[in-house]
Amino acid sequence: MSDQPSIREHNQRLLDKLEPGDIVVFERRVYDHHAIYKGDGKVIHRAGDDGASGWSHHNSTCSGYGVLSDKSKIQEGDFWKVANGCRARNNNAELDCKYPPREPKDIIKAAEARIGKREGFNLFNNNCETFVNECRYGKSESAQGDLAELCLTAGVTTVVVWVAALIGRFVSRNRIEKNKTTQ
Repeated sequence: MSDQPSIREHNQRLLDKLEPGDIVVFERRVYDHHAIYKGDGKVIHRAGDDGASGWSHHNSTCSGYGVLSDKSKIQEGDFWKVANGCRARNNNAELDCKYPPREPKDIIKAAEARIGKREGFNLFNNNCETFVNECRYGKSESAQGDLAELCLTAGVTTVVVWVAALIGRFVSRNRIEKNKTTQ
């Protein structure tokens, strides 16, 4: 038997310690979903029209390549429903050392003021992480979005370099063949 608590036990311990205004991160397989803890087991987050914050949300509203989608809005939801079996963690420490957080009541007020608003979604700069950072710090930042953009840029760069190398090799071979036939 493992000494590790189950995800549910872990999340219950976290929920017992959360304070209003805390950033909660739900660890999905490929990405993290961010929310503001409101209190009483409720979170405020950017989600799909159906309230989903998992793959169904991102399959319908993910907008890579900088295209904004309008299929997400700010919603209040139950912690357990948003967790959806995933491990959660408090993520205040990531930016609290960089920016002073607003007062909890001001964080909640900022988040509540946006409930029901269709603010769109953009993988790089208008996602669930930017939403919570705007509410807590007044800063629109997304480390996850920056990483996705970096990976996309690196991937595109790799393809461009590979294609250039292939073209260079083809041109070089043609020159060699041309030189052989003229000699």
